Amino acid sequence: MAPTHRYSADINNVGSISQALYAKGNPNYDELEASRWQAAQVSTLSIFNFAGRIIIGMLPGPSTLEPSFI
Repeated sequence: MAPTHRYSADINNVGSISQALYAKGNPNYDELEASRWQAAQVSTLSIFNFAGRIIIGMLPGPSTLEPSFI
């Protein structure tokens, strides 16, 4: 399993990217609205990351699966 700090770095990068995309070409850039948008992006990613880990963790491991052709 990869270290958890790698995932937090990826999530931080998503926050930076969302800030940059919100600011690019936006003549009405608002720092507060950009922060809200960034928080929504990071929260969504975090929730789906957590849910994916839980779902994958509940699946049976490869040693418990039998081949479908037998």
